[in-house]
Amino acid sequence: MLKSELKEFINIQSLNKFSRHSEICFSNGKRTYNWFSKNKKEILNSDEEDCKLIQIQFEEYNNFIKEDSKRIKEGIFLITKTSEILLKEFINIQNIHKFDKDSNIFLSNGMTTYEWFLNNANAIFAEDNELLKQVKGQYFQAKKNKKIINASKDKYYFYKEKDLYKFNEFSTIELPSKRKSGIWFLQNKEVILSSNNPIDLEIAKQYHSYGIYYALVLEFYYQNDFMKFNETSNIRFKSGALMSEWWEVNKEYVLSSDFFLSVLIKKQYEEYVKNILGTQKGRL
Repeated sequence: MLKSELKEFINIQSLNKFSRHSEICFSNGKRTYNWFSKNKKEILNSDEEDCKLIQIQFEEYNNFIKEDSKRIKEGIFLITKTSEILLKEFINIQNIHKFDKDSNIFLSNGMTTYEWFLNNANAIFAEDNELLKQVKGQYFQAKKNKKIINASKDKYYFYKEKDLYKFNEFSTIELPSKRKSGIWFLQNKEVILSSNNPIDLEIAKQYHSYGIYYALVLEFYYQNDFMKFNETSNIRFKSGALMSEWWEVNKEYVLSSDFFLSVLIKKQYEEYVKNILGTQKGRL
C-alpha cells in the first residue's frame, strides 16, 4: 500500500469514495473503491495515524448509509447541502433515459441516475417539496414520451414488415415492444384505418392486399387437385385467374411464410413434389 495513495485518499472529501457505485478515482486513474476494498483489512486494523483518519471517515460513511437506508424506508427526503446538489443535478439532466434501469448516466457522486432515483423513489413520491415535484413531473413525462416512441417504433416496424401474415391475430411476428403483430393491429385497427397519416394509409393498403391475398390463399388451399401447382394446369380461381400463375408468383413467399395457411399449402406442395412429380420422373 503506497503512502502517497493513503494521503490522497484521506484528502478526498466525498464519503462516496467508499461506495462500490462511486466512479471517484485517484490522480493515477485507479478507483478509490477498488483501492479501499483491497487494503480495507490492513487499514482498519492499523494504529497508524493516517489509517486512523480513514477509520473515522469509514465510520462516518457507515453511519450515513444506515441513516440513509432508514430515511429511504420511511420515505423521507432529507434536504442537506449534498442531497440538494444531487437533486438539482438530476433535474438538470434533460434525458428521459436517466430513469432507465440500464442507464449509464452518472451523477457527480459516482451513482447512476437510476440508482439515485431508485434510492429516493419512496420519498420523491411521498413528499411535496418543489424540487421533488419537478422530479415526479419529469418521471411521468419520460414515461409518456417513451410510450409514444415505442408506439412509433412498433408502427414503423409493422409497416416495413413484408409478410402479410402480420395482420393475422395468431401471427407470431414480434414488434420491437415484443408484442405480437396481429394483436397489435387488432388493438389499433380502428384508428389506423380511419387515419390520414401517411404510414397509416400505407398500412391500410397493405391490409386491403392482405384481405385479397387471404381469400385467394384460402381458395387455393381448398382446391384438392394438386395439379394446381403445375405450370401447365388449367385449374382456375372463381375469378377466372389461373392458380398455376398465382402459385408461380407467390411460391417463394408462401414457402417461407409462417402463416398457418402457407404452412398447410407447403405440405400440399411437398406431397405434390414427392408423389406427382416423382411419378412423372419415374416414367421418364
